[in-house]
Amino acid sequence: MSLSDKLIKTLESKIDAWDKEIEAKQAEAEEEKARVEAKKANAEVKSTLMENIRTLQGQVDTARDKIKAIRKAGDEELEDIKSQVDDWLK
Repeated sequence: MSLSDKLIKTLESKIDAWDKEIEAKQAEAEEEKARVEAKKANAEVKSTLMENIRTLQGQVDTARDKIKAIRKAGDEELEDIKSQVDDWLK
């Protein structure tokens, strides 16, 4: 085997090893990308859920305030509160 053949064989062998390493790193990068995207999706879902919780908590707070107002209201005020509750619950 000539010197040039040995050098070519050595370099081709190294290229093959590097190609395999590149493929492994690309697969690793794809896996990491998928993990990041899943985390982002989870964060978006969590954000949406938290917003829904805040909205519902606001409705609960409003309902509790209405209950307090009903307990303190006289007959004339009750009609106004009833109308507000009816509109709010539609």
